[in-house]
Amino acid sequence: MTDAAEVQARIIHILRSEAQVDGDIQAGSDLLRDLQLDSMSLTVLMVGLEDHYRVRLDGEDAVGVATVADLAALVVRKSAEPQP
Repeated sequence: MTDAAEVQARIIHILRSEAQVDGDIQAGSDLLRDLQLDSMSLTVLMVGLEDHYRVRLDGEDAVGVATVADLAALVVRKSAEPQP
C-alpha cells in the first residue's frame, strides 16, 4: 500500500531532480502559485509519478488538485484502484 508521505517524498524528488524546482517544497505548497510549475514541469511530474506508481493520471482526476498533498492523495487513491 502506497502512503501519502512516501508519495510526497517522490513528488519532491521529481520536482528537484527532473523539473529543476529550487526552494522550499512542502505538503501545502501550491503547485502553480508557490512552485510556479509550468505545463512542461507538470507533465514531467505526472509522467514521473505514473511511471513510478504504475497509475494513470488524467485531467479529470486532477480537478481540485492544487497542492503537493492533494497530488499525493490522488496518487494514493489511484494506486489503490485496479488499473486497466
